[in-house]
Amino acid sequence: MKSAGVVTVALLVAGYFNATDTDDKHYEIYTTKLPKGESHRLVLASDLHAGYAITAEDIDRLASEANRVSPEVVVVAGDLIDGDLQPVKEERPLDNLGKVKAPHGVVAVLGNHEYMDDVAEAENILRSTKGLTLLRDETLDLGWARIVGRDDLTRDKRYDTPRKAIADYDMPDSLFNIIVDHQPWQVNEADSADADLYLAGHTHAGQIWPMSIITHYMYDIHYGLACFGNTQAIVTSGFGTWGPRMRIGTQSEIVVIDVVGTREGPNA
Repeated sequence: MKSAGVVTVALLVAGYFNATDTDDKHYEIYTTKLPKGESHRLVLASDLHAGYAITAEDIDRLASEANRVSPEVVVVAGDLIDGDLQPVKEERPLDNLGKVKAPHGVVAVLGNHEYMDDVAEAENILRSTKGLTLLRDETLDLGWARIVGRDDLTRDKRYDTPRKAIADYDMPDSLFNIIVDHQPWQVNEADSADADLYLAGHTHAGQIWPMSIITHYMYDIHYGLACFGNTQAIVTSGFGTWGPRMRIGTQSEIVVIDVVGTREGPNA
């Protein structure tokens, strides 16, 4: 009995540490759409879940982690808000995203948790957050890339006006096309639309084992990097947590993505 108690305490301590100590996950994505040697750095974060548990101090830490790797843009793939809008309105933790020092600032999409209270008010909070650009079925051009920010799948389930289909976006061949989607259900549609990169979160990689086994079988990709035809997909385990500040078998992270050109020729 005593040994079981020791193991339980050890798991709780390790779980809290995994949830509050953020790792950098680093991927290199190669493309012929950029000249050889040209590279651009993005940071992907997701599932901040700002609210009663994830505070302004945590979001400040996220901004510091992002600034340390000097990205051009920070992409947040939904669930910036945990659900209850009250602490976000009162404490304004997301204002610390304004501390991100990236040329294109922070670009975000909605997640299912923004729909849990009042999605219109959640949108107002996010649009009024300094340094943050919210994309709801909208695009943003970075010069070398186009970011397609999709509304969350929850919209399709609750409203008569569904979100825009991936195939309906204009994704020029001349640009590196990035789709940001909170829930990673439509990576194959992204490939059919010839997207270059698909970014998502939502799964938390299961957050607490053995949920990782379930999410592994639920999604075509529940965590990490995978290739679907000509589209590369990255799903992050996320920065924050849902419920307790606890991760067992998973790790809080931000994802550093370097898009590297491989094109040869006279214009390279």
